[in-house]
Amino acid sequence: MYSRSLDLYIEFLTQLSIVTSSPIEEKGKIREKESIVLSRIGQGEFRGNLIKHWKACTITGFSDERF
Repeated sequence: MYSRSLDLYIEFLTQLSIVTSSPIEEKGKIREKESIVLSRIGQGEFRGNLIKHWKACTITGFSDERF
């Protein structure tokens, strides 16, 4: 979905001499970051559902949901 955008962005950075590694290496790094972001989608909702269900940590019983 974002492949063409990534290619254009890497080309842009290369032209500005910002990218010190090769465009292929940089593209791999960007794709890796993209996959990490995509794997995190939905985690907030999942966490919220767990907090609603358990009301506290199931191991320690600690109930401060900031942690």
